[in-house]
Amino acid sequence: MGAPPKILIVDDKQLNRRLLQRYLEEAGYTQISQAASGEEALVRVEEVKPDLVLLDIVMPGLDGFEVCRRLKSREETMFIPVIMVTALHDRAAKLKCLEMGADDFLSKPVDPMELKARVRSLLRLRRYYQQLKELNENLLANIKTAQRIQRALLPREYPSPANLRFNTFYQPAELLGGDYFNIFSLGGDVVCLYLADVSGHQLDAAMLTVFIRETLAGYFRKLSFGEGVGPFSPRRCLLALEEAFREEDFPPEIFITIFLAFYHSKERTLTYSAAGFAQPVFLYGGAGGLRELVCYGSPIMSLGEGKDFREQAVQLSAEEGLFLYTDGLTEQKNKDGEQFGEGRLRALLKGMDRTKASQLVPSLVQMLRDFAGADSFSDDVTLINMFVAEEGQQKGGELNDDA
Repeated sequence: MGAPPKILIVDDKQLNRRLLQRYLEEAGYTQISQAASGEEALVRVEEVKPDLVLLDIVMPGLDGFEVCRRLKSREETMFIPVIMVTALHDRAAKLKCLEMGADDFLSKPVDPMELKARVRSLLRLRRYYQQLKELNENLLANIKTAQRIQRALLPREYPSPANLRFNTFYQPAELLGGDYFNIFSLGGDVVCLYLADVSGHQLDAAMLTVFIRETLAGYFRKLSFGEGVGPFSPRRCLLALEEAFREEDFPPEIFITIFLAFYHSKERTLTYSAAGFAQPVFLYGGAGGLRELVCYGSPIMSLGEGKDFREQAVQLSAEEGLFLYTDGLTEQKNKDGEQFGEGRLRALLKGMDRTKASQLVPSLVQMLRDFAGADSFSDDVTLINMFVAEEGQQKGGELNDDA
């Protein structure tokens, strides 16, 4: 059994306080405190932390209406049940009790049986609330642990063959996110990068990002040991991911969108495949202006027939950078309901060249925050910028969610 409930009686008349306490003690309640004024009641609430307050309305100084309003307006005390005890019998007074947030009321002279029944009922609700609060606190603690694990799975350092550099930004809309990315070396001058966005948010989405990471990591381990999964191929990676996804029999409403590429830094060749990656992937900074990669392929999901993802290749110039993002960027709205959109992004990319490439991600994040009028966003936002640094430029590219 838990600790006995604590009850605070507030009334400026000592006789009324003693009478109520006697009724409660007859019902078996032992943890009873008293306050003789509204001012003292607020102090006693802080000291005693009662599970229920019996509150007289008509008192000198702070009356019961004001005490109730203050209790119900503070997060620390708003869920303490309050029973207003009143000699006022008009309808307006009872309505005002409810408007101030009172949970119940009793009329004077107080009937002992009615008092005990109402106190018992509200204390039962208080116990349910306390249990729910404890469950929520435990759940939040577990989610925060999952958040730390999810962030630990994101890359912290990136390969840099032939002066290649990466800048990234990752910020989930909630504690856990449905975006995931990875950037790693495949040996020599070849780098693999992928960006995935899964349906949903919070724990289910976060666990699916772990599934993506582990499935693709297993595929690359097989490649490194030559276990017969074929040559390096973005298309084969997505086929392996889809096969593993279908074997798990995930619910039909769950799906994955992903862009996956191999980049040969010496040859400046990008080979890529995509599944449901609807937002454009941009090449910027070249003499030919802003270029957009076409991404074919439907999302990876349990419904429908298996897919045969298309693989494509593109040659980058020495000046060109690669930029990709999740749709939380362009779909972010401002206070007027307007979306950030692709237009602002395209305008920024058109003004980028090799000398400014390292500032693309922090500049874009600041633009988005100014546009949203907040540091947080309505959806997960992930940005990846790949570019060739000028000679002597510092190596950068650590994960940055505070750009």
